[in-house]
Order: sequence, then structure tokens, then C-alpha cells
Amino acid sequence: MSRRLRSWIIATLIATAAAACGIPHDPRPTILPGGVVNPALAPVDGQPQARDGTARPEVNAEIFLVQAEHLVAVRRSTSGHDLAGALNLLLKGPTEAEFGTGIRSAISAQTTLRSARVDGDTAVVDLSGALVDVGGQEQILAVAQLVLTATAVPGVAQVRFLLEGQAVEVPRADGTLTSETLRTTDYAGLLR
Repeated sequence: MSRRLRSWIIATLIATAAAACGIPHDPRPTILPGGVVNPALAPVDGQPQARDGTARPEVNAEIFLVQAEHLVAVRRSTSGHDLAGALNLLLKGPTEAEFGTGIRSAISAQTTLRSARVDGDTAVVDLSGALVDVGGQEQILAVAQLVLTATAVPGVAQVRFLLEGQAVEVPRADGTLTSETLRTTDYAGLLR
């Protein structure tokens, strides 16, 4: 066997061995932060499934609850990190364990999400009239929870509110009412 042939065989074996040492197949891959990268995993007709009908992997969504009159971020595991999913997780309120540590929600338990959609970078959130069952500082905290949770969804930068399908004024952190879109910065002072 010539020296050249032997070198070629050794190089081929090394290349084959190196290729075999690549990234292994993982049946439960880790989801990286920043939202869904593979469009095949995006919601199809609002269903949390991939195009092939398989269940979407669990991801962490960030919702905002109240602790000692400040907002705190809490992670929830969900099958998709879309706007409606995140808001529905928020409306479920704190877990028993969280409640035991003083975490609560300022949003009325009777508040329901009528619809949620993203228009450009704006979340348009339509809630039931029960949202206004709370007033004063509690209403400010409730709206702040909704804004911060919605803007934690990838691609959402601001939020516009509807109440029973009608445009509504909601309070900023300073108590002023507005029907304009709201951003995280409108409630930054309430963050812990």
C-alpha cells in the first residue's frame, strides 16, 4: 500500500470518526429563550401543535403577579408562548405555593379573556367587564400585570385594551387614564 493511499485512508477514517462525534440526536431537545425558532412549531389555527400534529414542546412563559404592591415575574411551563396562552396563564392567578409566599393577583377572578391578537408589535387585548370590578391602586396593578405579561411575549412591544369589544381608558402607574397603547415603561416603577 502506498504512503499516499495510507494517508488518504487515515484521513477518511478520522473524518468519519469526527462526523460520528457530532451533536447527538435528542428526542427531548432544550428550548432556547427567545421564542419559537422553527416555524413548524408555531401555532396552527390556535392549536398548540406542530404541523405534523405532534404536541409542541414545553416552554417557559413569563407572567407578572403582585407581591407587596410590586410586580414580580413568575415562570410558567406551557405548550406555546403565544399572547392568548400567556394571558390565560396570568388569569389563572398564583399557585397555592406562590399564594403562600404572599404572591397574588390584582385582576378580578371573574375577568376572562375574550380575544387577544397581535397587530404588528401591538397586542390588542379584549377582556370581560369584570376587569373594572377593582379600582384605585388594584386596577393599576391589574393593568400593569396584563401589560407586562403581554409584552413578555416575543414580538409584542405595546398593548391596547378593549373591554367587551369597546376601546377603554385604563390607568398608567401614575393613575392617569389613557386609551393609547401602553408599554412596559409605563409601569417600570411597579417592578420589584
